[in-house]
Amino acid sequence: MNILIVDDHEVNRYLLESMLNGSGHDVRSATNGAEALEIITDGGIELIISDILMPVMDGFQLCRKVKADARFRRIPFIIHTATYTGPQDEAFAMTIGADRFIQKPCEPDVFMGIVEALIAAGPQRQPLTQPEQASEEEILKLYSERLVRKLEKKMVELEEELEKRKAVEIQQRNLEKQLQQAQKMEAIGTLAGGIAHDFNNILTAIIGYTELTLDKVEKGSVIEEYLHEVFSAGKRAKDLVNQILAVAREANEEVKPIPLRPIAKEVLKLIRSSIPATIEVKPAVESDSLIMGNATRIHQILMNLCTNAAHAMRNKGGILEVGLRDVTIANNPSASALALKPGDYIELTVSDTGTGIPPDIIGSIFEPYFTTKASGEGTGLGLSVVHGIVESYGGKIGAHSELGKGSVFTIYLPITKKIREAGQPHEIAELPSGTERILFLDDEAAIANLGSQILSGIGYSVTQRTSSVEALALFRSKPDAFDLVITDMTMPNMTGDKLAVELMKIRSDIPVILCTGYSNQVSDQTANALGIKALVHKPIVKADLSKIVRNVLDRQNRFIPQGDSLKMEGRFP
Repeated sequence: MNILIVDDHEVNRYLLESMLNGSGHDVRSATNGAEALEIITDGGIELIISDILMPVMDGFQLCRKVKADARFRRIPFIIHTATYTGPQDEAFAMTIGADRFIQKPCEPDVFMGIVEALIAAGPQRQPLTQPEQASEEEILKLYSERLVRKLEKKMVELEEELEKRKAVEIQQRNLEKQLQQAQKMEAIGTLAGGIAHDFNNILTAIIGYTELTLDKVEKGSVIEEYLHEVFSAGKRAKDLVNQILAVAREANEEVKPIPLRPIAKEVLKLIRSSIPATIEVKPAVESDSLIMGNATRIHQILMNLCTNAAHAMRNKGGILEVGLRDVTIANNPSASALALKPGDYIELTVSDTGTGIPPDIIGSIFEPYFTTKASGEGTGLGLSVVHGIVESYGGKIGAHSELGKGSVFTIYLPITKKIREAGQPHEIAELPSGTERILFLDDEAAIANLGSQILSGIGYSVTQRTSSVEALALFRSKPDAFDLVITDMTMPNMTGDKLAVELMKIRSDIPVILCTGYSNQVSDQTANALGIKALVHKPIVKADLSKIVRNVLDRQNRFIPQGDSLKMEGRFP
């Protein structure tokens, strides 16, 4: 039998052609009603299978024209649709003369069963339902209703599609922004790693020579007071470098019992000197409890929140308040809101009377790369990093804000019962000392001289060099003249790790301490694998250097990470 398929979708035509050809039928096809009429007019078509929704002329119009023409009205007509699928659509199709109404998708065997049954019925066939006779006016009205309903549905679908596309475009723009920010942070990380070595060398000289001078000035003098300020500033700068390097590398930070009160006071002291005089700073720091954390990270949290608060008040001024108190969290609504477990916490609050955060974005402020600041004023990582640090310490952070009134950030950190290790004051009654012979290398003469003076001052016999090639030649000529070698990592001609390997080829039992301002090529693991006894990160204060040297000399049989090397275990008087 000659069958005409009318459908504007090529895939649909192909599937129907395959089924019908497989059953022995001859198939022709058209993409709309107008094309179909031309083929029908040429003659020979014995069955029509038509979609409804098509350009130029739809299936309803085609069916109506075929059934209105005495030459073609006996040709069986099947409506095959995925769009007009309601009972009213089927009733209208029968009203205009369709013989069968099949909804897409339809199982192939079911579809072919309907087709073959219709063919077998021949001219005596009857429609499945007997339609009432309708006037042209009624048919036009019904058709218009069907068309308008589908157009309305199509408009809704188009609107939904537009909304989806807009959402995709927004997401794409956000992803592009995140990529740009990630590339920006990668560049910052690369830059940080590049300058860290030089910056830490500068800090080594500042901290080291300040310590040496402190030992020589009159106790209680104004000069001593000034030098202590320089020393403290140098240590803060060291912590700042570590924060910057956190962008460039992932490192396992040292977590131990620490109090928040001195950190909060230090941050407030820094903030006061860096914000406009129109902003009043109000401390309410009461807690002396300890948490398990890292002082540099807590400093980072406070600086970030205080800086954001100051930024929100930069135009009109206001009040910046930092609170610190102990709280006991039981099963209460505020704890439930942050999913806090019952227990003892330090509550840290940073509040401002600035512009506030709009309600529609406050839920996104802890997301990476989200920022309300203008381009170039921030990376969008600050609050995300704060959130990550707080969560890693088992705490929670929340924010409340009112437009025009200000914002309050509240952090809960669990209190620890562990005992804090005793701090090391600058004045140490007696540093670990010795009389061993040390070869000290650094390509910067100021640091080489500093190391020599510090170690000589506590009894060691020190030979200093600024060239790894010269040091290797000296050691090769007198391998038994030294008990320990301390070398910088970044040295011209031969790096410190390579020098260590060459030294141990000459004398396998020589202990080596490797110092680094910053290097992504060496870690505790790689240093240990090379046979190096300790890896030290610059800048390092005199007390720590003396402990590490003594510890390595006394425990030459194994690698000593910097944290362990500072634990003296009662080895020294």
